[in-house]
Amino acid sequence: MANRELALGEAGATKFRARGKRIRAEAVVRLFNGRRVWVSATGATKREAEDRLGEAIGRRLGRPVDAQAIDDFTPLYVVVGQFFAQAYLEADRADAKPTRKRQSVDFHATTWKTHLRPHLAEVRLGEITPSLLEHVLNQIRQGAEGNPGSEAKAKRCYITLNLILKRAQLHGGLRFNPLSAVPRPRPRPKPVVALDAKGVGLVRAAVRRHDMGRQARSQRDGGRGPTGELALVLDVLFGTGLRIGEALALRWRDVVEDDGKLWVDVHATVVDVKTRGLTRQEVPKTASSDRLVPLPRFAAEAVRRRREAAGAAGPDDYVFPARGRSGQAGPRPHSRQNWSRGLRQALADQGLGSLGFTAHIARKTVATVVAEATGSDEIAGRLLGHKVSRSVASEHYIKRTRKTPDQTAAIQAFIERSEALVPPPGPIVVQP
Repeated sequence: MANRELALGEAGATKFRARGKRIRAEAVVRLFNGRRVWVSATGATKREAEDRLGEAIGRRLGRPVDAQAIDDFTPLYVVVGQFFAQAYLEADRADAKPTRKRQSVDFHATTWKTHLRPHLAEVRLGEITPSLLEHVLNQIRQGAEGNPGSEAKAKRCYITLNLILKRAQLHGGLRFNPLSAVPRPRPRPKPVVALDAKGVGLVRAAVRRHDMGRQARSQRDGGRGPTGELALVLDVLFGTGLRIGEALALRWRDVVEDDGKLWVDVHATVVDVKTRGLTRQEVPKTASSDRLVPLPRFAAEAVRRRREAAGAAGPDDYVFPARGRSGQAGPRPHSRQNWSRGLRQALADQGLGSLGFTAHIARKTVATVVAEATGSDEIAGRLLGHKVSRSVASEHYIKRTRKTPDQTAAIQAFIERSEALVPPPGPIVVQP
């Protein structure tokens, strides 16, 4: 039994004494600070006394004595099961702010199954040492045939493993976290890639030419033409620096007019969650990502064209919805993966596949333009929804405004320079 294993693992030999009709079990227990103390318990039989002694030792050491109790002899995979059961329970609670979002728990589960389980599944907690963990991380760095390693992958495994071992430490299976003695992997920072005005002009023109070609083929063959949303979403990204998931999560109620300008209310994102599929997460990636962002003229025009094409769309309809399919009711957001796949195909068709352009590079481009125009990294960070200040005043005394600094003039001027260098081939054809 777990209690007797606990007693044998933490205490000296158990002694039994008769106390009338009761049996008294005693043992010397070594505490975390090295002191030794006597712990005792009584029971009607020797077995009952031994079980209660194990429970008393657990209480003395601060260990749980329920069905979740773990000890030195517990295999790590048992702790992993407990960790993910608790993590998913907390992520799915509707009445509390989750410690981790469900997709983050999915990320850690994939990391465990793919990279850590082959090395550590059968290892018992008492066998885990810093040197063993360092050896495992080194193997992940080196990789294997068909599974290349990297420092970034080792860091990802370090983070997941640290959460699992903290669970073991919390429930008494480990006195200290052995991973704390292992140096944390530190991948080399990647250089920031942002486009200049000509690069932006090339990308926007290529996407428009691609859509015009598809439109011509659909008219010739009688098929469904492109919706134009590939270019429309791209203009919103270049105009605001939004994450692609934030842009695709926008509903018409999130497009507001103030001070004669269009603003987008960013407070949600599109995520793909295992067992649930594509869904709109009603909170953004971080608390700082909850913001109002103004649209420069070229992006506002793109949104207005989309609104005209949408016709009778309601406030809860998506600005950039997925095309309807039979058997599916209600509005659905556009998939990040599908949009990104369409972007790669469009650039490849126009000979720009080697550019490696992504939605995230559009975000970096906007940040670079704003930082160069204002000389302030903080203003660029606020536009992107980053947490840029950690002072006591900003955290506890200053009410944060949701409106980001209006940098539409700088972004509009940058886009106009790009269009002067690479003129767009024509207007976007928007279909409902």
